[in-house]
Amino acid sequence: MHTSAPVYPSHEYPRWENLEQRLGGPVRALVLFAVLYLPLLWLDYALRETPASAAVLRPSIGLLLVSVWLSGSSRWPALLAVHTVTALLAGYWLVEPFGPSAMCLAVLPGAVSAGVAAAAFRLLLRRPLEVHAGQVPIALIGVIVGALCGAATATGIALGGQLDLAMWLRALADSSAEHALGALTTGPIALTWLLHLRFRIPELELRSRRELAWLALWVIVPVLLGWLFLRGPSSSLLPVPLLAAPALILASLRLPPRWAVLLAALFVLPFSLLAVSREAPYSVADPAVRIGLQQMLAGIFVVVPFILSVGIAQLRMTMSSLARSEHRYRSFVQLSREMVWRLEVEPPMPLDIPRQQQLRWLRAHARVAESSLAHGRHGGPDQDDSLREWWSHAPWGAEFERRLETAADGGFDIEELKFTALHQGRQHTYVASMQAVVEVAHVWRFWGVARDVTELVDLNERLLVNQERLQAYARRVSEAEEKARRATAIDLHDGIGQTLVGMQMMVDVARQHPPATMQPLLGELALRLREVQENTRRMITDLSPPGLYDLGLVAGLEWLRLQHGEQDGLRVDLQCDVDEAIIPVATRVLVFRIVRELLRNVVRHAGVTQARVEVHADGRALRVSVSDEGRGFDSRLRGFTDGSSGFGLWSIAERVREQGARLEVRAEVGRGARFEFEIPLQAA
Repeated sequence: MHTSAPVYPSHEYPRWENLEQRLGGPVRALVLFAVLYLPLLWLDYALRETPASAAVLRPSIGLLLVSVWLSGSSRWPALLAVHTVTALLAGYWLVEPFGPSAMCLAVLPGAVSAGVAAAAFRLLLRRPLEVHAGQVPIALIGVIVGALCGAATATGIALGGQLDLAMWLRALADSSAEHALGALTTGPIALTWLLHLRFRIPELELRSRRELAWLALWVIVPVLLGWLFLRGPSSSLLPVPLLAAPALILASLRLPPRWAVLLAALFVLPFSLLAVSREAPYSVADPAVRIGLQQMLAGIFVVVPFILSVGIAQLRMTMSSLARSEHRYRSFVQLSREMVWRLEVEPPMPLDIPRQQQLRWLRAHARVAESSLAHGRHGGPDQDDSLREWWSHAPWGAEFERRLETAADGGFDIEELKFTALHQGRQHTYVASMQAVVEVAHVWRFWGVARDVTELVDLNERLLVNQERLQAYARRVSEAEEKARRATAIDLHDGIGQTLVGMQMMVDVARQHPPATMQPLLGELALRLREVQENTRRMITDLSPPGLYDLGLVAGLEWLRLQHGEQDGLRVDLQCDVDEAIIPVATRVLVFRIVRELLRNVVRHAGVTQARVEVHADGRALRVSVSDEGRGFDSRLRGFTDGSSGFGLWSIAERVREQGARLEVRAEVGRGARFEFEIPLQAA
């Protein structure tokens, strides 16, 4: 599995422009480049046994390579100009004679090597700033390609028109080695320190300055001892790298890459100067072999710390990322509002044993190894509790055991496992899923997740209750409609119908009598007509209160007050403060019918002769109150259903709720009752 630790989240590497912003402008950045570049150019010439021999390495190429790589094409002319000027100054100072060929050798090979390597980096390293050891070989390939191109340029300038192939190949090999080693010595230093200045990574911070000082001293002391004691031409410098190697390895393991590669360079450069400053440092007479041996040692002490420190840094960052991920995971599990648990089976349970034996196996070897806080709060075992009969403690255990046989047929994966658990004195309902981890025909563990569906269950129960109430309400509405139709039919039959029959009989009798005797019959007939008119008016009033549609709510309530006073002896104190223009007709009818129903309840149940109705309205809502000081009732026990009161209080509450309002009942036994509701006029 490929695991990389990004140096910073965006994967965008810092550019030359970032350095310019940090230093205060492009001029200062170029000056800093020149100040650092000039000593490295001096080292290019100092790391030679003779002016005509090949250098051990050219450290200036590494700084130029990183600068060209991180800069945009708009900055290349300025960088190459500074490179040209400083290279010519160093060559003029250090090379004699400094003719056209020497000038070309001072300027062109380094520029070609750095430019080609930078182009190879941009082509090969799509995400260059991942701290990943796998990218180091890719970087080495880019460096080698650039070194070959730069070496070919240097060889062509140095040999000119000579056609000796062996000489060309030897010169190309020597020059390629010095270019590649130079890039690998200072390039990682420049890159890692620029990254550190631009981005701060906690895992790549220096942990101990004292440790750094001791390692630096350990690296430098062997070189100083070599300068002091290994003087003879036949003396060997091999003890120097042997003494410094443990320090460099320890630095690669303990220090961030920027410090590891810096210490490697602090050893390689002085050690190489020590090697080229005397003849036969390895008791070898051939200069080419001596330079080759020194380049081999330099390459080992440059490349190995680079690769090792990057790999250790990658491992450190990956472990830190895993630790953060583990912390987030455990925080999620521990703090999750859902019940999450992990059931370990130790030793794992074979799948081929009988069902009853599987049950016994789980009872003996399964335990809850990890769980969320919600699992523990709802009756589950603590994380450190090694339980043997885990389902006797876990809230889901009994249901899991009941479904074990079915679960075994489905690979021990269970869905819709429903159970209850007591929490804070309340019974909670959960729906869980459990999944088994099966490997090599054995069950190793179970993962379980349960969601609290108590509110959904409660809502479903309330929904069922409301559905039953609505069904009862619909039945009572139907019964009330049938009752109203029956009452109307009885009124028509017993009242108007009987009267009309009597009138018809009187007309038939009148036809059989002379006109002189018809006067009493006509008087009786007129009386019966008035009865018909009165009954008709009463029925119309019951079906559609007079004035409610034309004159408004106040007129309708006033008529209702008078009707109850005349028919029932109930004195109604009516107080209205409304603007009829803002009350819709549907709201008028609803309020009228509710008030009429409540006053009828007063007449039937309250046992008083006085009630009070208050109606107030503003631009926002219509507030209605009906109260009495009668017998009252216990609203907590009686609820909103009363079979003896028309549709009942519950039906009234439902009609009020349909208008976005709520019926409030304040009643006590022996202290009367008060009904209040408020209907939003905009909703109405």
